[in-house]
Amino acid sequence: EAYQKQAVDPARSVRQRLKALEMLRHYQARTPEVAHSMIQLLQEVGDPVIRAEILRNLRGLQYPDLVKTFLEALGEDPDEAVRREAAANLSTFTQDESVWWALEEASQKDPAESVREQAKISLRWDEKANPPVSAGSR
Repeated sequence: EAYQKQAVDPARSVRQRLKALEMLRHYQARTPEVAHSMIQLLQEVGDPVIRAEILRNLRGLQYPDLVKTFLEALGEDPDEAVRREAAANLSTFTQDESVWWALEEASQKDPAESVREQAKISLRWDEKANPPVSAGSR
């Protein structure tokens, strides 16, 4: 619980909050409150290394309301590492048509090879991650 309080406390330094998030990930104790606090921090922090670390430590969370943030990072962030982490995070949401198409587009068009490769991995992450039924109608 102490790590959860530290992760959401805006009075703490970015590094302290990130360390708390890392510990919560290690103990599999990330909550929706922590995730939303980190998304807010992600949007406030200019340092791409910190943004990538935040995304890395949110990986595996399956809160559907995180999808929009991950999609925005994949499609809009200027930093390769941030886009790569966003692509990795989206691997658990590939049954969502917008996610599948965003990963497909990134796998073909992202300027960075590492992002293209991660997008391909994310599309294959789950053997059930087939194109959505409506994908053929586009």
